[in-house]
Amino acid sequence: RIFTENEMIPAAGQGVIAVQAREGESFEFTRYINDIESQICVEAERAFVKELDGGCSSPIAAHAILNGDSITITGLYVDEDNVEKRGKITGSSKQHIELGIELAKRIKQ
Repeated sequence: RIFTENEMIPAAGQGVIAVQAREGESFEFTRYINDIESQICVEAERAFVKELDGGCSSPIAAHAILNGDSITITGLYVDEDNVEKRGKITGSSKQHIELGIELAKRIKQ
């Protein structure tokens, strides 16, 4: 079955395919395969995780959804006392990274 966002928030970047190349190599080909909407969502989710000093094994989850020029980011963080904290923020997709950081700051408090 498909879980709702209230039941389970995925890890940041879940389901995204990434392409890696060596430094100094041309990345020109990526303009043909990149999905800018996915990129915006992943950058927002990663900004949330980074602000919380999270990594691959951290109890942190983030999910961003674009709706036109608006983005909504939902985040989850489990603190050192094992307390689950959730939050959601919506704003302009042009500020997607700043919104991810702001959500993390709100959840940390």
